Amino acid sequence: MALASARAAGARDEQKGRPMTNPYADEDGPLIPRPELMLPALRQAVAAVVPSRLPGFFEDLQKALVRVGDEDSVVPTRMFYRQRGVVVEIERHPAIARSLHAADQARQAAPSTPTRTPKPPSKRPPARSPSRSRSTKEEEADPTSHLGALLTRRT
Repeated sequence: MALASARAAGARDEQKGRPMTNPYADEDGPLIPRPELMLPALRQAVAAVVPSRLPGFFEDLQKALVRVGDEDSVVPTRMFYRQRGVVVEIERHPAIARSLHAADQARQAAPSTPTRTPKPPSKRPPARSPSRSRSTKEEEADPTSHLGALLTRRT
């Protein structure tokens, strides 16, 4: 019952020419609608949201068209459309663009992390192989001393 009366009240408001609710001011919303991934729409979108990148837009377009001829493929054109579509998608949302640019500036301003230098080789003696048993000094002096034990076992 309450829903029906609300609908009737809303209809009366619309008939009087007043909006039923106040428009919500969304400052984080997109500046422009998402353009199609086609050349005229992307050019207009770049000109609207980031006009400073328009010269780069045309340079990258020229490079893509040259690659189309060199590679005999439309893939460079599709890649160009997608790359520019990403730029427009970021820049048409001001809050996202601001945070991305701030993070990029912070990354560039941060000192680079030093790379690890390899440690110099240690001066420890080489490890013994596990198959070799410990020998006494006499056995080390006479390398054939272990042969006697082998010969006595076989006989």
